[in-house]
Amino acid sequence: MSVQRDLVYDVGMHNGNDTAYYLHRGFRVVAIEANPELIAPARARFAAEIARGQLCIENVAIAAAPGEVELHVSSRFDMLASVDAEHAAMLGGDVRTIKVPGIPLGFLFEKHGVPHYLKVDIEGADRFCLDAIEDRAAPDFVSIEMDHAAGDSDIRRLAAFGYRRFHCVRQNDLQTLGPANLEPELAARRKRSREPLNMAAYRLRQRARRLLAPARLGDWRFPRGSSGPFGADLPPEWMTVEQMLAVWQSLHDIDLELASGGVGEWFDIHAGR
Repeated sequence: MSVQRDLVYDVGMHNGNDTAYYLHRGFRVVAIEANPELIAPARARFAAEIARGQLCIENVAIAAAPGEVELHVSSRFDMLASVDAEHAAMLGGDVRTIKVPGIPLGFLFEKHGVPHYLKVDIEGADRFCLDAIEDRAAPDFVSIEMDHAAGDSDIRRLAAFGYRRFHCVRQNDLQTLGPANLEPELAARRKRSREPLNMAAYRLRQRARRLLAPARLGDWRFPRGSSGPFGADLPPEWMTVEQMLAVWQSLHDIDLELASGGVGEWFDIHAGR
């Protein structure tokens, strides 16, 4: 199957903020969301785009095989809805379990086409999407949530599929991390974790920055929790496979070092062919 360069997949649509950005950029979008409670608000928000055929919303969970699956949904943090019960409960709150249809991503590739960009954020199940790349066809660009415990295997798997350029994007502020700025960022994180006043001041600055100076690209303002830019809109200094593995190792190690007092940080791995 050939790549359709006007097409983006938003796997893990949640509140639709990433979908809105891709539509703003002029792409056709296939938005995939397992939680049925989020579908009606999304259909209302994007009624015009759906009507003109620019957006298709698929209310399914990405799974290894077609069939019904259990989706675990946190009462406090619906962005953590997952087929993994422990993942859904990681930040606390009651978790309820519902049955939803599951489907391999490759089936959707056959239905809608292979996208130019595949954004994946499905809370612990991102690897199901890599299966589709292995079995069917490879998008030009892919992003997945970084697994702090075993992300090296995902990086190597992407490299085996032909992805040779990488970025690491911190989701807290959409900053890219690489050889030029990683060590100062790690040093600052260690300092914050050991000095409570610095930690409190950092959190206040982060909140103020999100309110007063949110990340932007051109005329687009990225709301909190957005995946941000992708592909050619990322900085031109892409990392090699080896550099990306080294960045993952450093982030893995500092998580272990600061397990009792670190700042929670989340990252996306972006890969380009």
